[in-house]
Amino acid sequence: MQNGKRTPQRGRRKKAPRIGLIILLTVLTITVLCSIFCIGYIIHSAYKTPDTEPHSLYTGETGNSDDPINIDPGNLKRKKNCFNFLLLGLDKVSGSTDVVMLFNFDTESGRATLLQIPRDTYIKVDGTGGKINTVFARLRNRAVKNGASDPVKTALEQYKAALQNSLNIKIDYYAMIDLSGFRNIVDHIGGVTVTLPYDLDYEDPDQDLYIHLNAGTQKLNGTQAEGFVRFRYAYALADIGRVDAQKIFMSAFIRQFRENLTAATAPAVITDLFQYVTTSLELSECIYFAKQSFGIDMSNIRMMTLDGDGYRGGVYYIMCRETTLNVMNMYFNVFETPIPDRLFDIDLIFAESENTEMLNYYRSPGKTVDEITKTAEDINNNGIYIPLDPNKVEKK
Repeated sequence: MQNGKRTPQRGRRKKAPRIGLIILLTVLTITVLCSIFCIGYIIHSAYKTPDTEPHSLYTGETGNSDDPINIDPGNLKRKKNCFNFLLLGLDKVSGSTDVVMLFNFDTESGRATLLQIPRDTYIKVDGTGGKINTVFARLRNRAVKNGASDPVKTALEQYKAALQNSLNIKIDYYAMIDLSGFRNIVDHIGGVTVTLPYDLDYEDPDQDLYIHLNAGTQKLNGTQAEGFVRFRYAYALADIGRVDAQKIFMSAFIRQFRENLTAATAPAVITDLFQYVTTSLELSECIYFAKQSFGIDMSNIRMMTLDGDGYRGGVYYIMCRETTLNVMNMYFNVFETPIPDRLFDIDLIFAESENTEMLNYYRSPGKTVDEITKTAEDINNNGIYIPLDPNKVEKK
């Protein structure tokens, strides 16, 4: 106030919006938009059938065929929504893939089929014969030597091509998981409840493998589950006993996985899958197949072991050609045209052409497809009888 007069007040400035509030609103807006995009992507992926590549029948290394094929090999008519996968389990210590499986997923009919290939199965890839569990390591080492930018994926593609050509089926995808990923996924779903018919005791410090499990029904954590699926020491049929034990575990795992996978556990499982799995599947394809898998009834999940017999005291396992061709045509042929007999294993990679004894095993009549097939429901309800070597372990 000056000379009794009130000094005029300056107009108040309007407060500027706080920078922090603007940033918060911006972040929230972006988050909402990203969430909407992600949800839309997931929904779209869940219902979008994956694209498939054209495929031709493999007619041998020469590319010729003396017998006529009554179709155009380049225009095979594919069954609707039917896919094949090559699944491998990697032991990083030994570098071997002791778990080798083919998996067919028919999302149109809601059926799934799993074929286990014993680790000792004889196979010849790129001129080198040996056990199938050594193929990946050999191909990877060669890819490293040749300077491949990604030796692992190069080896997996070559592995897939060898089986695809010999069996004359289309393998759409591959996936390989190491034991760390297997253990963590089992732990993330809270373990797997399995009934063990025997005490299992075995130690191999070189492989960091220590198995001590008691008979009876129990919930196995990741480490215990690894021991169960790797144990073969006391089984009378060694690796054949082990793949049957793996059927028991997988049937229980599928049931437990579908029961326990929730919004809370899914992120950890997905993180581990991407961390420990090497696959040709895209994220959108993973979402599609994951959604489809929840609609399969346990009675529509078939499991079987490659039919064959031990050779040279069990050093090698020789595939039975006749039974395997029937299995491929019945469950793994994604085309409407049957695989011709003369184009099945046309390069003879599952036996030695000069080894008469091995060829006799390879060509001998095998079991029927029904005899080697069980459903996950039947396995969960009734288990599988696995004979033991009585000198190594006793049944309780």
